[in-house]
Amino acid sequence: MTIKNSRLITGLLSIGIGDIGGTAIGMAFWFMIASVLEPVKFGEIAFFMGIAAVSSTIALLGSGNSLVVLISKKIPIISSFTFFTLILCTGISLILGLLFNRFDLCLLTFAFTIGVIGTSILTGKHEYKKFGIFNITQKIILFTTGFVTYFIFEKDLFLFSIGISYLIFLPVVIRGFKESQISKNIFWNEKKFIFTNYVSTLVGVFGKDIDKFIIPAILGIATLGQFSLSVQIYAGMMIIPLVVNRLMLAEESAERQTGKLFKYTMIVQTIIAITAMLVLPQIIPHLFPKYIETIEIIPIIALSIIPGTLISILTTKVIARKNNKILLFSTTIQMITLALGITIFGMMFGPIGLGIGHLLSYSVASFILLLFSKNAIFEKSK
Repeated sequence: MTIKNSRLITGLLSIGIGDIGGTAIGMAFWFMIASVLEPVKFGEIAFFMGIAAVSSTIALLGSGNSLVVLISKKIPIISSFTFFTLILCTGISLILGLLFNRFDLCLLTFAFTIGVIGTSILTGKHEYKKFGIFNITQKIILFTTGFVTYFIFEKDLFLFSIGISYLIFLPVVIRGFKESQISKNIFWNEKKFIFTNYVSTLVGVFGKDIDKFIIPAILGIATLGQFSLSVQIYAGMMIIPLVVNRLMLAEESAERQTGKLFKYTMIVQTIIAITAMLVLPQIIPHLFPKYIETIEIIPIIALSIIPGTLISILTTKVIARKNNKILLFSTTIQMITLALGITIFGMMFGPIGLGIGHLLSYSVASFILLLFSKNAIFEKSK
């Protein structure tokens, strides 16, 4: 085994343990919520999480993927990114808290931002073992606080539990903040890459969460709860691309090729998609009897795993080469397709239409990304 392959395998295992273990605990948390709450309440939680996710992305200046790439390229940008991001995030969090009169929403937005910066620092520095430890610890705190507040103190503080858990990354952020001087010149030097990645990230996150604003208007908050459970299950089945994505982004940003990970990941995810289509409709009624509509949605959502995996890997390659124009185009088309799809098909076919809109948006975006990103994917990293 070569040193290169050994490093990749070690990194993959470290990230994999953190992401797979963390996802398993996180899924247990969401399944616990779904089992004790009515679909209406579950939909309400999904709605506020969508607001926090979009607000956090606005504050982050695209610093998730941007930060990983720039740190991997040895650019001393952590302090500058962290400083300006947290100032913006604090202002947005306070505004949300005042608008909705919910401290947990304010905390959640701030905590999401801390979590993204922390994981980006660890990944960009290739500290994969630390990433695994922090990720699993975050999910343990999430599950523990959620369980204790609901079952012992009989309080519905799930959003608060999510926010508290992400603060585990605060020491990583503080350590990174001390490593370099704050300089606006770094932003200016990397303005093209940062701006395009910021816009594409913002469009992508808003597109991913746009369902949380459309579905309640056309089908009700309870249907959003049903659909959100399907999306949570989908997210659990996308754990392998998530692991591969983190490793590939850091490695390829450092101009290291990742070999056959692409092919193997696509094969495994196709098998998972087909299996999920056949098995999940038989399991869901026993686990979540209140979420009957999810049975109709999940087989179609499961098919989204294939184009979703393709998008995940191609996106990583494009970002690592700092060529984000095609990514901005594909994420914009995906957002528009999802918005139109869930609106049109949702009104025509109900919950099944939501699944069709989800699948269509991922399929169209993956086709565009594959068609127009060949040069960015196969050219040598700059």
